[in-house]
Amino acid sequence: MEKDTRCEFVPLPEIKKRKGVIMAISEAQKKAVAKYNAKSYDRIELKVSKGKKDIIQQVADLQGKSVNKYIKEAVEGKIKADTGQNIEL
Repeated sequence: MEKDTRCEFVPLPEIKKRKGVIMAISEAQKKAVAKYNAKSYDRIELKVSKGKKDIIQQVADLQGKSVNKYIKEAVEGKIKADTGQNIEL
């Protein structure tokens, strides 16, 4: 019987990747990131019909982008089409 060489699962909020190395995230760092994000970004909630999130995720994955990046680029394109202005979200 082969030896099980799989790594133990670590929940995603507890790890991050930096240059290909997985590092633990301290509580202080989590708080600092949350504070920075609250100060630096506005949030927009997007509601889509059931099943549509999976479609958006699949298309974004095919493009090698996060869902957030994919949606931001779509909005930027729509703003340019409607107003002629180039904006970066």
